[in-house]
Amino acid sequence: MTTFIEKITPTAMVDRFKEICAKRPDYRVLLYIFGEKRILEWIQTIGVSEDESLSKFTPPFPPLELRQITAASDLPEFLWTGLVDMDRIMTLYENVTHHTKIENPTILDFGCGCGRMVRFLNNFSPSHTIHACDVNPDHVNWCQKNLDNVQTSQCDALPPLPYEERKFNLVYGLSIFTHLSEKSSIKWLLELNRVLKPNGILIVTIHGLSALNIIQNSALHQKMFNLKRKVVEKIAKDFQETPFRYFKYDQNTIENAKAGSEYGSTFIHPDYIYKNWSTEGFKVLEIIPGGLRNWQDIVVLQRTN
Repeated sequence: MTTFIEKITPTAMVDRFKEICAKRPDYRVLLYIFGEKRILEWIQTIGVSEDESLSKFTPPFPPLELRQITAASDLPEFLWTGLVDMDRIMTLYENVTHHTKIENPTILDFGCGCGRMVRFLNNFSPSHTIHACDVNPDHVNWCQKNLDNVQTSQCDALPPLPYEERKFNLVYGLSIFTHLSEKSSIKWLLELNRVLKPNGILIVTIHGLSALNIIQNSALHQKMFNLKRKVVEKIAKDFQETPFRYFKYDQNTIENAKAGSEYGSTFIHPDYIYKNWSTEGFKVLEIIPGGLRNWQDIVVLQRTN
């Protein structure tokens, strides 16, 4: 079966890598180490950031000031996390819909940032119709100017989205519900249900037990979340009794993120998802603990109405 990364990597990129290997023994060793399939990850990330000929096959790279509020600001890591996260989402989507042939699926990156993930869908056009939206106008402007095959729109911190009903086959939102209050979460679930086609798929991530375990044992993560270890330990201890915890960020962080006044850190127990999200027009197909790089949990939902 052809993988997502194989599908988005033109033969010309592989040919260029082989040219480099002919001159660089260290690159040939990388091929021996990773193998022909895994080396595509290197080509699409470190390779394009180091070799100008490879970079011509990809969209431009967003500037550091836009990358700084994403999963990783350093360019190779920014590209790699975007690639493997997009691969994870598309693989899950294909696994869920493998029994149904969908011609030209319409996809929405909900909360696209500066295109960390959706940039890797550029080569899927025109077989897929790609949309993206974000609340941060700086990110939206950059995507509109640099991602030619992605239709990027501005959205607000609260619904509605600028799309008609029943438009999308797939909506994905990574690290969005990790920042929403409970009230906002429900509003967005209802809105995403509205824009999904019947039986459409919604894939989102949450901070669950996997994230809490990491934060408990990492002073660096405690600083990132501005939560003391004792607070995190109490969240984990009381998680089943209090399965939705939201901590609003300080005003400076909110203003820098440009993501609305309720931007914060949110932790959701899987039991809460099964109990509450199934009542918002969705069926919970799967919750994968630590499914996003052993960090955030992945929630796979299907519209039921």
